Amino acid sequence: MQQNGDGTGAPTRKTSRNGVQPVGAVVLGIEYLFAKYPVPAPPAEEPAPDPAAERHTQIIETISEAKTAIVESVATGNDRKSREDAEQHSQVVGGIAAVKTVMDSVAGYTDRKEREDAEWKQKEADALAAAEKRRERHKSWAGFEPHPEDFSPKLSDAQIALLTERMNEIGVFKRDVTPAEITRLLLCEHTEPLQTTHNKMIALILEQLSAEGLITPKWQMVAFHKNCFTSKHGKHLTAKDLSAAKQTSALMKDKKYAMILDSIEAVKRAR
Repeated sequence: MQQNGDGTGAPTRKTSRNGVQPVGAVVLGIEYLFAKYPVPAPPAEEPAPDPAAERHTQIIETISEAKTAIVESVATGNDRKSREDAEQHSQVVGGIAAVKTVMDSVAGYTDRKEREDAEWKQKEADALAAAEKRRERHKSWAGFEPHPEDFSPKLSDAQIALLTERMNEIGVFKRDVTPAEITRLLLCEHTEPLQTTHNKMIALILEQLSAEGLITPKWQMVAFHKNCFTSKHGKHLTAKDLSAAKQTSALMKDKKYAMILDSIEAVKRAR
């Protein structure tokens, strides 16, 4: 192939005598153009969409959205729950404080009631012990007259003096008495009855003296028949009055009750 004068390398065109190009030259020219300007390759086709992949992507997106919504919901719920828990805690604390106040009050009443019950039971136990002592001494009562004319005292002068002193300290009678008056009273040689300040006190003293075997166990009948005592209102005390006073003597004030028991114990030791 010869280059033409422009140096393009295109084949030299030869013409026939009548000015028409040969067919071969045309074919060569077309081939040259195809070689120089090739037909572009058709663009690669995108792969057809995969329904499973698209569904997978949708599921992932849905899960992600659900996760975000759940996290936000939980966070909001936790805040609200925290506030509710704080309010509930405050209410519970207030309720506990109120209950504690009531319980403290109830506990105080319960303790006081238990102490009172214990004291009452102790007094009952003391009364039962005294009654038991009387039963134990029943055999010695044979030394007393079955129908005594007086209290049948078995007290020495020293014991009567101490008994008189303790009675005056306790305030058994409206006025102070002397050992001579107590001696006459026990022998029923008194000229007038002694006025008591409290029926229970004289009843407890005589009952305790009887329990110790120092006077007759029938002291109630003697006191009634011999007109030994009157109440603080001036009423003659009967055997029934003295019996009732004896049964309820444990109800008197603790101090007086204890003083009487201590006095009888002291009198007993003063033999």
